[in-house]
Amino acid sequence: MPLKECPACGISHGPRKKLCDCGHDFQVKTTKGKPGDTALSLGAWILDRDKSLPEIKPPDPLPTDHKLNKSELQDFCAYDGLGFCIHEYIPASKIADAKLAKLWTKAKKAMIEVAEELYE
Repeated sequence: MPLKECPACGISHGPRKKLCDCGHDFQVKTTKGKPGDTALSLGAWILDRDKSLPEIKPPDPLPTDHKLNKSELQDFCAYDGLGFCIHEYIPASKIADAKLAKLWTKAKKAMIEVAEELYE
């Protein structure tokens, strides 16, 4: 039987293998990217893309020279989505407003609880 090679780790698998031990999903089609990139490592930016739409790129790294003010947070959340910003992109420690940073932490904990309940 022909073997298929995982593009992420290079291990050979049988034709029925759907998910590599490293996490690569053989069922998800990826677009061209850097060598070694997989759908799981790049996230939603390469999945289900309509070729007529402009390319969506991962957000830039957060500024390191200061904490984010409310206006900057509004811009990030409007562009990248509130859920993504709270859960993964912006840590509460990067927020200048203490009240907002506390709410941010509380919202992240609530999102994690929802995810755990959904995927138990």
